[in-house]
Parts: sequence; structure tokens; C-alpha cells
Amino acid sequence: MQNQSQSKLKRIFLSPPHMGGEELRFIQEAFESNYIAPLGPQVDVLEQEFAEKVGVAQAVTIPARLILAQRVFQGLRLKGCLYPFPP
Repeated sequence: MQNQSQSKLKRIFLSPPHMGGEELRFIQEAFESNYIAPLGPQVDVLEQEFAEKVGVAQAVTIPARLILAQRVFQGLRLKGCLYPFPP
């Protein structure tokens, strides 16, 4: 429950939502291909183009920050560190 001072604060969006014509086309494409998930041909293209842009052989997208944090902790393999996630 918000108190009075919180309800008077104006929300500042760091990245305001915007849906234009091109975004609508991509959404339609995703529905038509039945890839309404963090995988599929559009993600494959993103990974390939990103890898080429930064000059590496491969790139991978990670759809959730929790999974990203888990992979970072596992990759670091810090001795004596208790991982907040199972290996």
C-alpha cells in the first residue's frame, strides 16, 4: 500500500515503452512462426549478428537475469564462495 508521499511521485521510465510499425511487424512474425519464447530464428540471427559485430566466433543470449547471474557465478568458480544457485 502506498502512502501519500509515494503516490505523488512521478514515475520516470528509463526506457519508455514504444511500439511502432516495425515492432508490430516483428510481433506478427513471432506469432506466425509460433516462437513466442526466448528462442527461435530471430534470436539465432541476433546472436550471429552480435558475434560478428564484436568479433567473436559465437554469442549467446540469456533471457533472464537470474540465469545470467547463475552462469557468471558458475563460470568464475570462486574458491570459498557459496553460490546462491545450485550448480
